[in-house]
Amino acid sequence: MTRLVLLFGIAVASMAIASAAQCTGQPFGTSLGSFNGVAAYSNCYPTFDSNTENPAGTGLEWQCVEFVRRYYAQVYGAPLSKSNLGNANQWYNNYTQLGLERFANGGSTAPQPGDIITSAGPSGSNGHIGIASSVSSNQLCAVMQNWSEGASDINGSHCMSLTKSGSNYFVGPFDASGQYSIQGWLRWPGSTTSTPATMTYPPNGSTLSGSTVSFQWATGSGVQQCFLYVGDAVDSNDIYGQSEGTNTSATVTNLPTDGRTLYVTLWSYISGGWHANNYTYTAARIGVTPVPAALWYPTPGSTLSGSATFEWNAGTGIQDYFLYVGNTPGANDIYGQGQGTSLSATVRSLPTDGRTLYVRLWSYSGSLWYYRDYTYRAY
Repeated sequence: MTRLVLLFGIAVASMAIASAAQCTGQPFGTSLGSFNGVAAYSNCYPTFDSNTENPAGTGLEWQCVEFVRRYYAQVYGAPLSKSNLGNANQWYNNYTQLGLERFANGGSTAPQPGDIITSAGPSGSNGHIGIASSVSSNQLCAVMQNWSEGASDINGSHCMSLTKSGSNYFVGPFDASGQYSIQGWLRWPGSTTSTPATMTYPPNGSTLSGSTVSFQWATGSGVQQCFLYVGDAVDSNDIYGQSEGTNTSATVTNLPTDGRTLYVTLWSYISGGWHANNYTYTAARIGVTPVPAALWYPTPGSTLSGSATFEWNAGTGIQDYFLYVGNTPGANDIYGQGQGTSLSATVRSLPTDGRTLYVRLWSYSGSLWYYRDYTYRAY
Protein backbone atom coordinates (compact mmCIF):
# COMPACT_ATOMS: atom_id res chain seq x y z
CA MET A 1 0.00 0.00 0.00
CA THR A 2 1.06 3.60 -0.41
CA ARG A 3 1.31 5.95 2.50
CA LEU A 4 -0.74 8.76 0.97
CA VAL A 5 -3.73 6.51 0.44
CA LEU A 6 -3.96 4.84 3.83
CA LEU A 7 -1.93 6.56 6.45
CA PHE A 8 -3.12 10.11 7.08
CA GLY A 9 -5.14 11.37 9.97
CA ILE A 10 -5.16 8.56 12.51
CA ALA A 11 -5.78 9.85 16.03
CA VAL A 12 -6.06 7.00 18.55
CA ALA A 13 -6.33 3.70 16.68
CA SER A 14 -3.44 1.53 15.55
CA MET A 15 -2.40 1.52 11.90
CA ALA A 16 -1.41 -1.11 9.38
CA ILE A 17 2.34 -1.64 9.06
CA ALA A 18 4.17 0.13 6.25
CA SER A 19 7.79 -0.18 5.27
CA ALA A 20 10.07 2.51 6.68
CA ALA A 21 11.47 2.92 3.18
CA GLN A 22 8.16 4.50 2.15
CA CYS A 23 8.92 7.66 4.13
CA THR A 24 11.39 9.98 2.43
CA GLY A 25 10.85 12.95 4.74
CA GLN A 26 12.66 14.12 7.87
CA PRO A 27 13.21 11.59 10.70
CA PHE A 28 10.39 11.09 13.17
CA GLY A 29 10.08 13.93 15.68
CA THR A 30 12.17 16.41 13.66
CA SER A 31 10.86 19.96 13.98
CA LEU A 32 9.73 21.14 10.52
CA GLY A 33 9.24 24.75 11.58
CA SER A 34 6.32 26.62 13.06
CA PHE A 35 3.33 28.69 12.06
CA ASN A 36 1.92 31.37 14.35
CA GLY A 37 4.13 30.01 17.13
CA VAL A 38 2.89 26.42 16.81
CA ALA A 39 5.51 23.86 15.75
CA ALA A 40 4.98 20.93 13.41
CA TYR A 41 6.97 17.69 13.59
CA SER A 42 7.74 14.86 11.20
CA ASN A 43 5.72 11.67 11.55
CA CYS A 44 8.24 9.66 9.54
CA TYR A 45 7.95 6.62 11.83
CA PRO A 46 8.39 3.04 10.55
CA THR A 47 4.64 2.45 10.90
CA PHE A 48 3.59 6.12 10.78
CA ASP A 49 1.98 5.36 14.14
CA SER A 50 4.13 6.00 17.20
CA ASN A 51 1.41 4.93 19.68
CA THR A 52 2.81 7.72 21.85
CA GLU A 53 0.42 10.33 23.18
CA ASN A 54 1.55 13.94 23.38
CA PRO A 55 1.68 14.69 27.13
CA ALA A 56 -0.43 17.79 26.41
CA GLY A 57 -3.30 15.45 25.56
CA THR A 58 -3.55 16.55 21.95
CA GLY A 59 -3.26 13.07 20.42
CA LEU A 60 -0.71 10.69 18.95
CA GLU A 61 2.64 12.14 17.95
CA TRP A 62 2.78 13.46 15.18
CA GLN A 63 -0.51 12.97 13.38
CA CYS A 64 -2.41 15.64 11.47
CA VAL A 65 -5.18 15.76 14.10
CA GLU A 66 -2.59 16.23 16.85
CA PHE A 67 -1.29 19.39 15.17
CA VAL A 68 -4.80 20.81 14.67
CA ARG A 69 -5.77 20.16 18.30
CA ARG A 70 -2.54 21.72 19.56
CA TYR A 71 -2.87 24.71 17.21
CA TYR A 72 -6.43 25.47 18.30
CA ALA A 73 -5.50 25.09 21.98
CA GLN A 74 -2.57 27.52 21.69
CA VAL A 75 -4.06 30.08 19.30
CA TYR A 76 -7.75 30.11 20.22
CA GLY A 77 -7.78 28.47 23.65
CA ALA A 78 -10.17 25.93 22.19
CA PRO A 79 -10.46 22.72 24.26
CA LEU A 80 -10.25 20.38 21.28
CA SER A 81 -7.76 18.22 23.14
CA LYS A 82 -10.51 17.26 25.57
CA SER A 83 -12.67 15.74 22.84
CA ASN A 84 -11.69 12.44 21.25
CA LEU A 85 -12.97 12.69 17.69
CA GLY A 86 -10.85 9.84 16.33
CA ASN A 87 -9.49 10.03 12.81
CA ALA A 88 -9.45 13.05 10.51
CA ASN A 89 -12.23 11.57 8.36
CA GLN A 90 -14.62 11.90 11.33
CA TRP A 91 -14.12 15.58 12.09
CA TYR A 92 -16.39 17.09 9.46
CA ASN A 93 -19.42 15.07 10.58
CA ASN A 94 -18.68 15.39 14.32
CA TYR A 95 -18.08 19.14 14.34
CA THR A 96 -20.77 19.87 16.96
CA GLN A 97 -18.94 17.76 19.55
CA LEU A 98 -15.97 20.10 19.14
CA GLY A 99 -18.06 23.24 19.41
CA LEU A 100 -17.09 24.30 15.88
CA GLU A 101 -19.03 25.87 13.03
CA ARG A 102 -19.13 23.92 9.74
CA PHE A 103 -19.14 25.25 6.16
CA ALA A 104 -19.46 23.01 3.12
CA ASN A 105 -17.06 23.11 0.20
CA GLY A 106 -19.14 24.68 -2.56
CA GLY A 107 -21.21 26.71 -0.11
CA SER A 108 -21.65 30.46 0.17
CA THR A 109 -19.23 31.02 3.08
CA ALA A 110 -15.63 31.59 2.03
CA PRO A 111 -12.80 29.89 3.91
CA GLN A 112 -10.57 32.10 6.04
CA PRO A 113 -7.18 31.72 7.72
CA GLY A 114 -7.47 29.60 10.84
CA ASP A 115 -10.21 27.35 9.46
CA ILE A 116 -9.74 23.59 9.75
CA ILE A 117 -9.76 22.14 6.22
CA THR A 118 -11.10 18.58 6.20
CA SER A 119 -10.91 15.63 3.82
CA ALA A 120 -12.35 12.14 4.27
CA GLY A 121 -9.75 10.85 1.83
CA PRO A 122 -10.20 7.81 -0.41
CA SER A 123 -12.00 4.66 0.73
CA GLY A 124 -10.02 2.86 3.44
CA SER A 125 -8.02 5.91 4.50
CA ASN A 126 -8.20 7.91 7.71
CA GLY A 127 -8.61 11.25 5.90
CA HIS A 128 -6.57 14.38 6.48
CA ILE A 129 -6.97 17.81 8.06
CA GLY A 130 -4.93 21.00 8.11
CA ILE A 131 -5.15 24.68 9.06
CA ALA A 132 -5.75 27.38 6.43
CA SER A 133 -2.73 29.68 6.68
CA SER A 134 -3.59 32.15 3.89
CA VAL A 135 -6.51 32.76 1.54
CA SER A 136 -6.39 34.80 -1.67
CA SER A 137 -8.70 35.16 -4.65
CA ASN A 138 -7.50 31.97 -6.34
CA GLN A 139 -5.83 29.75 -3.77
CA LEU A 140 -5.91 28.53 -0.19
CA CYS A 141 -2.65 27.53 1.49
CA ALA A 142 -2.54 25.29 4.54
CA VAL A 143 -0.21 24.11 7.30
CA MET A 144 -0.35 20.60 8.71
CA GLN A 145 1.44 17.52 10.01
CA ASN A 146 1.77 14.02 8.52
CA TRP A 147 1.80 14.88 4.83
CA SER A 148 5.22 15.34 3.20
CA GLU A 149 7.16 15.19 6.49
CA GLY A 150 9.11 18.21 5.23
CA ALA A 151 9.17 22.00 5.50
CA SER A 152 6.30 22.41 3.01
CA ASP A 153 3.96 21.01 5.67
CA ILE A 154 4.37 24.14 7.78
CA ASN A 155 5.83 26.98 5.68
CA GLY A 156 2.56 27.84 3.92
CA SER A 157 3.61 26.56 0.49
CA HIS A 158 1.09 23.68 0.38
CA CYS A 159 -1.67 25.37 -1.61
CA MET A 160 -4.96 24.31 -3.19
CA SER A 161 -7.01 26.09 -5.81
CA LEU A 162 -9.84 28.37 -4.69
CA THR A 163 -12.54 29.36 -7.15
CA LYS A 164 -15.79 31.27 -6.84
CA SER A 165 -18.81 30.50 -8.97
CA GLY A 166 -21.66 32.89 -8.36
CA SER A 167 -21.81 33.15 -4.58
CA ASN A 168 -20.24 29.74 -3.92
CA TYR A 169 -16.63 28.87 -3.02
CA PHE A 170 -14.80 25.73 -4.11
CA VAL A 171 -11.45 24.50 -2.75
CA GLY A 172 -9.44 21.93 -4.68
CA PRO A 173 -8.07 18.72 -3.13
CA PHE A 174 -5.07 18.39 -0.81
CA ASP A 175 -3.29 16.24 -3.42
CA ALA A 176 -2.68 16.51 -7.15
CA SER A 177 -4.41 13.19 -7.88
CA GLY A 178 -7.67 14.37 -6.30
CA GLN A 179 -7.99 11.49 -3.81
CA TYR A 180 -8.07 13.84 -0.83
CA SER A 181 -10.96 16.07 -1.92
CA ILE A 182 -12.10 18.75 0.49
CA GLN A 183 -15.36 18.28 2.39
CA GLY A 184 -15.41 21.77 3.85
CA TRP A 185 -13.97 23.87 6.67
CA LEU A 186 -14.58 24.09 10.40
CA ARG A 187 -14.30 27.33 12.35
CA TRP A 188 -14.00 28.37 15.96
CA PRO A 189 -17.04 30.60 16.76
CA GLY A 190 -16.25 34.28 17.02
CA SER A 191 -13.13 34.09 14.86
CA THR A 192 -14.77 36.10 12.04
CA THR A 193 -14.93 39.47 13.80
CA SER A 194 -11.77 40.86 12.15
CA THR A 195 -11.81 42.34 8.66
CA PRO A 196 -8.85 42.77 6.29
CA ALA A 197 -7.61 46.12 4.99
CA THR A 198 -9.19 47.46 1.78
CA MET A 199 -7.70 49.66 -0.93
CA THR A 200 -9.19 53.16 -1.07
CA TYR A 201 -6.94 54.80 -3.69
CA PRO A 202 -6.47 54.54 -6.61
CA PRO A 203 -9.99 53.26 -7.36
CA ASN A 204 -10.06 49.62 -8.36
CA GLY A 205 -10.04 49.20 -12.14
CA SER A 206 -8.70 52.69 -12.86
CA THR A 207 -5.76 53.71 -15.06
CA LEU A 208 -2.68 54.77 -13.13
CA SER A 209 -1.27 58.24 -13.67
CA GLY A 210 2.39 57.37 -14.14
CA SER A 211 5.32 55.25 -13.03
CA THR A 212 5.01 56.37 -9.39
CA VAL A 213 1.77 55.77 -7.51
CA SER A 214 0.76 56.13 -3.87
CA PHE A 215 -1.51 53.24 -2.88
CA GLN A 216 -3.72 53.95 0.14
CA TRP A 217 -5.94 51.66 2.18
CA ALA A 218 -8.33 51.51 5.12
CA THR A 219 -6.92 49.59 8.08
CA GLY A 220 -9.79 47.12 8.59
CA SER A 221 -10.08 45.64 12.09
CA GLY A 222 -7.80 43.28 13.95
CA VAL A 223 -5.09 43.73 11.31
CA GLN A 224 -1.60 43.42 12.77
CA GLN A 225 0.34 44.27 9.59
CA CYS A 226 -0.09 44.64 5.85
CA PHE A 227 1.93 43.43 2.88
CA LEU A 228 1.58 44.89 -0.63
CA TYR A 229 2.13 43.04 -3.90
CA VAL A 230 2.18 44.50 -7.41
CA GLY A 231 2.70 42.09 -10.29
CA ASP A 232 1.90 40.91 -13.80
CA ALA A 233 -0.41 38.15 -12.56
CA VAL A 234 -2.86 37.61 -9.71
CA ASP A 235 -1.07 37.33 -6.35
CA SER A 236 2.35 37.91 -7.93
CA ASN A 237 4.99 40.36 -6.68
CA ASP A 238 7.41 40.48 -9.61
CA ILE A 239 7.09 44.29 -9.74
CA TYR A 240 6.80 45.10 -6.03
CA GLY A 241 6.46 43.15 -2.80
CA GLN A 242 7.10 44.60 0.62
CA SER A 243 5.81 44.55 4.18
CA GLU A 244 4.10 47.83 5.05
CA GLY A 245 3.79 47.12 8.77
CA THR A 246 0.96 49.17 10.22
CA ASN A 247 1.21 51.90 7.56
CA THR A 248 -1.91 52.75 5.56
CA SER A 249 -0.14 53.78 2.36
CA ALA A 250 2.85 52.90 0.20
CA THR A 251 4.49 54.72 -2.69
CA VAL A 252 5.53 52.35 -5.47
CA THR A 253 8.04 53.57 -8.06
CA ASN A 254 9.25 52.23 -11.41
CA LEU A 255 5.85 50.93 -12.42
CA PRO A 256 5.45 49.96 -16.10
CA THR A 257 4.02 52.65 -18.38
CA ASP A 258 3.03 50.49 -21.35
CA GLY A 259 -0.70 50.15 -20.69
CA ARG A 260 -0.53 46.59 -19.37
CA THR A 261 -2.85 45.20 -16.70
CA LEU A 262 -1.33 45.37 -13.21
CA TYR A 263 -2.46 43.11 -10.38
CA VAL A 264 -2.32 44.45 -6.82
CA THR A 265 -2.77 42.29 -3.74
CA LEU A 266 -3.21 43.87 -0.31
CA TRP A 267 -2.45 41.26 2.37
CA SER A 268 -3.63 41.62 5.97
CA TYR A 269 -2.19 39.56 8.84
CA ILE A 270 -4.98 38.70 11.29
CA SER A 271 -4.87 36.21 14.17
CA GLY A 272 -2.07 34.12 12.73
CA GLY A 273 -3.17 34.08 9.09
CA TRP A 274 -2.91 36.17 5.94
CA HIS A 275 -6.03 37.49 4.20
CA ALA A 276 -5.88 38.98 0.69
CA ASN A 277 -7.89 41.56 -1.20
CA ASN A 278 -7.17 41.72 -4.93
CA TYR A 279 -7.33 44.68 -7.31
CA THR A 280 -6.54 45.35 -10.97
CA TYR A 281 -5.30 48.53 -12.65
CA THR A 282 -4.21 49.63 -16.09
CA ALA A 283 -0.67 50.94 -16.25
CA ALA A 284 -0.18 54.45 -17.57
CA ARG A 285 0.69 54.72 -21.26
CA ILE A 286 3.67 57.01 -21.71
CA GLY A 287 5.73 57.09 -24.89
CA VAL A 288 4.35 53.81 -26.24
CA THR A 289 2.48 53.59 -29.55
CA PRO A 290 0.78 50.19 -29.83
CA VAL A 291 1.49 48.13 -32.93
CA PRO A 292 -1.02 45.29 -33.39
CA ALA A 293 0.29 41.78 -33.95
CA ALA A 294 0.46 40.51 -37.53
CA LEU A 295 -0.19 36.99 -38.85
CA TRP A 296 2.77 35.57 -40.73
CA TYR A 297 1.80 31.89 -41.06
CA PRO A 298 0.04 30.47 -42.99
CA THR A 299 0.77 33.02 -45.65
CA PRO A 300 -2.30 35.27 -46.00
CA GLY A 301 -4.27 34.36 -49.13
CA SER A 302 -3.05 30.75 -49.14
CA THR A 303 -5.21 27.61 -49.10
CA LEU A 304 -5.85 25.85 -45.80
CA SER A 305 -6.43 22.16 -45.19
CA GLY A 306 -8.87 20.80 -42.61
CA SER A 307 -6.83 22.31 -39.79
CA ALA A 308 -4.27 25.09 -39.50
CA THR A 309 -1.87 26.50 -36.94
CA PHE A 310 -1.91 30.28 -37.13
CA GLU A 311 1.22 32.10 -35.95
CA TRP A 312 1.80 35.81 -35.40
CA ASN A 313 4.41 38.24 -34.13
CA ALA A 314 4.11 39.92 -30.75
CA GLY A 315 3.44 43.45 -31.98
CA THR A 316 4.43 46.34 -29.70
CA GLY A 317 2.87 47.08 -26.32
CA ILE A 318 0.39 44.20 -26.68
CA GLN A 319 -0.81 42.24 -23.64
CA ASP A 320 -3.41 39.86 -25.04
CA TYR A 321 -4.58 38.27 -28.32
CA PHE A 322 -7.90 36.98 -29.64
CA LEU A 323 -8.42 35.04 -32.88
CA TYR A 324 -11.54 34.90 -35.06
CA VAL A 325 -12.22 32.62 -38.03
CA GLY A 326 -15.52 33.08 -39.83
CA ASN A 327 -17.52 33.02 -43.03
CA THR A 328 -17.77 36.80 -43.27
CA PRO A 329 -15.38 39.65 -42.34
CA GLY A 330 -15.11 40.01 -38.55
CA ALA A 331 -17.18 36.87 -37.86
CA ASN A 332 -16.23 34.09 -35.44
CA ASP A 333 -18.85 31.48 -36.37
CA ILE A 334 -16.10 28.96 -37.11
CA TYR A 335 -13.66 29.84 -34.31
CA GLY A 336 -13.32 32.54 -31.67
CA GLN A 337 -11.06 32.22 -28.66
CA GLY A 338 -8.76 34.27 -26.47
CA GLN A 339 -5.08 33.32 -26.76
CA GLY A 340 -3.66 35.14 -23.74
CA THR A 341 -0.02 35.88 -24.50
CA SER A 342 0.44 32.91 -26.84
CA LEU A 343 1.72 33.66 -30.34
CA SER A 344 0.01 30.74 -32.07
CA ALA A 345 -3.29 28.87 -32.17
CA THR A 346 -4.38 25.64 -33.85
CA VAL A 347 -7.84 25.67 -35.41
CA ARG A 348 -9.31 22.29 -36.32
CA SER A 349 -12.34 21.18 -38.36
CA LEU A 350 -12.04 23.95 -40.94
CA PRO A 351 -14.34 23.72 -43.98
CA THR A 352 -12.96 21.89 -47.01
CA ASP A 353 -15.33 23.15 -49.72
CA GLY A 354 -13.22 25.88 -51.30
CA ARG A 355 -15.01 28.80 -49.63
CA THR A 356 -13.30 32.04 -48.56
CA LEU A 357 -12.33 32.10 -44.87
CA TYR A 358 -12.02 35.38 -43.00
CA VAL A 359 -9.50 35.62 -40.15
CA ARG A 360 -9.26 38.48 -37.69
CA LEU A 361 -6.38 38.76 -35.19
CA TRP A 362 -7.20 41.01 -32.26
CA SER A 363 -4.49 42.69 -30.13
CA TYR A 364 -5.17 44.23 -26.73
CA SER A 365 -3.15 47.17 -25.43
CA GLY A 366 -4.09 49.12 -22.34
CA SER A 367 -7.85 49.44 -22.52
CA LEU A 368 -8.22 49.13 -26.31
CA TRP A 369 -8.50 46.31 -28.83
CA TYR A 370 -6.90 46.57 -32.29
CA TYR A 371 -7.23 44.12 -35.18
CA ARG A 372 -5.88 43.05 -38.52
CA ASP A 373 -7.95 41.14 -41.10
CA TYR A 374 -6.84 38.33 -43.45
CA THR A 375 -8.46 36.00 -45.98
CA TYR A 376 -7.71 32.39 -46.86
CA ARG A 377 -9.15 29.75 -49.15
CA ALA A 378 -10.59 26.54 -47.74
CA TYR A 379 -9.11 23.40 -49.29
